[in-house]
Amino acid sequence: MVRGGSMRRPSLALAAVSEPAAPEFTLSADDYRLMEEVGFGANAVVYRAIFLPANRTIAVKCLDLDRINSNLVRQELSLFPSLCSPIFQFFFAH
Repeated sequence: MVRGGSMRRPSLALAAVSEPAAPEFTLSADDYRLMEEVGFGANAVVYRAIFLPANRTIAVKCLDLDRINSNLVRQELSLFPSLCSPIFQFFFAH
């Protein structure tokens, strides 16, 4: 009992339930929605896309593997380590 004769009720602690954080990227093509084309080159097309789990706008570069030779692919892939940044994410599909 507390002062005044009333019973103290146990306090109810409410924990905030938050949504799990969206992943930075996934390997599932179903998690990406390609929108309009924003650029192109001899061997690739760049699209504005939505990364659906995070509802985030991103750019997706699609290499045309039928049109480029393996040396160009190797050259492009060799640049990736120098592009280590949160704004660059790489998705490989075959």
